[in-house]
Amino acid sequence: MKTQMRFQKILFTVSLVIAALTIVYAFGFCTGAITYLARVTSAYSNKKDPYGAENVYWLAQDYNDILLWLGIIFVLVIVACYIFASNKRRNYYISNYITVGIAIGYCVVWAIVCIALTASVQVGLSEVDWDGLANWADGSARLYGDNQTIYYLGYVLAVIVLLDAAALAYNLVWKIKLMKGEKELLANGQNVSEVQEVA
Repeated sequence: MKTQMRFQKILFTVSLVIAALTIVYAFGFCTGAITYLARVTSAYSNKKDPYGAENVYWLAQDYNDILLWLGIIFVLVIVACYIFASNKRRNYYISNYITVGIAIGYCVVWAIVCIALTASVQVGLSEVDWDGLANWADGSARLYGDNQTIYYLGYVLAVIVLLDAAALAYNLVWKIKLMKGEKELLANGQNVSEVQEVA
């Protein structure tokens, strides 16, 4: 049980850090190519944008807001786990199962939404006339168009969140097995310390 408890505490700390990173990702979502498109959108604010920059710029802004709110909710979900002591409780109660279950589900949902929104913005960026922008302003436009590092980091973060969901699920199953083992030992009049830990 000691090994599981130690793993549990570390896991929820890591989960909180990962949740915070989703907010950091939201803050960086509109950097790189989108920052350059803000310049174009501003220049063509009163007339039609011939480069296709305006649509993807505002799309990215809307998605940025969604990711920010989802990140904030993510942090609150993990904080709820802390409020119900899911990070340090030896025996789980219904409230712990509910909060941890919500955390697992939310991780999966966040990762799917992140991948979908990120991919959508990348598709929009691929439809921008970057060569035309290079002629309109300067040659650096093409460099901005190719700079999509933040979105690849988004995919990496989504995978990390999914791995966190898997770890939370594993911890929950581990906890259930140990609790069941303890109950069986107590029912047989044995000492709880005799529970065999399952890795």
